[in-house]
Amino acid sequence: MRQMPYMRCLLTVLVLSSCTSRQSASPLFHMDPRIDQAPMTADTKSYAREFFDRPNPKALAFSPEKGTAWAAWGSSSVENAKQFAIRECEKRTRTLCTLFAVNQQIVWEPAVKPTPSTTPGDRPAATSGVPDPVVKFPPATHPVSASAAKPEVPPPAKRVAVHVASVRSPAEASEEWQRLAKRYQVLAGLELQAPRKIDVPGKGAFYRVVGGAFTTRAQAQAICEEIRSAGGYCTVVGL
Repeated sequence: MRQMPYMRCLLTVLVLSSCTSRQSASPLFHMDPRIDQAPMTADTKSYAREFFDRPNPKALAFSPEKGTAWAAWGSSSVENAKQFAIRECEKRTRTLCTLFAVNQQIVWEPAVKPTPSTTPGDRPAATSGVPDPVVKFPPATHPVSASAAKPEVPPPAKRVAVHVASVRSPAEASEEWQRLAKRYQVLAGLELQAPRKIDVPGKGAFYRVVGGAFTTRAQAQAICEEIRSAGGYCTVVGL
């Protein structure tokens, strides 16, 4: 009977020792820098830290594209846990998922940038000891200033047209233009402009029938010469 307190004390020490050893190992995984390095959301990183407190066998898979994860624990085997975690992660994120941790081990590693090659072919050529001549270049233009400078745009060229007839009302302008275009083939491909009203002293108001749009006066003048040579009226006017 005197041994009972001793045995209870021993059992208590063993239980406390077991709990302490299990709890002291967990924070090591919680502090692993790879959790912060992984392309996960803040909630997923918190979820990954809690994962190590789950019972084995277990696995955690995450989507690098979405930053979310899916875990399986208490499975029948490690392989089943890995397959289930990846399958559910890809099913829910509709992206490729990769394993982050299996049981109490983080299996994911961040990408390592390749170091420069040091092969003999990459070694710099030996120098003669004489410094290279200094070549001075004009200062480069600041990119902001270059983009801000707008190129000079030439003013739009003044356009001219041909005046081929005058009518009493704007409604007659289109009909007269069509009649003249059938008579003078040179007008067939030109566009009729809006009728222009002019007041003729002693005769009243007239509307000029004007067509075409030329960037040079010589182009319009060539049209008029053909019309006048066929016995018609034509003069060059500005638009």
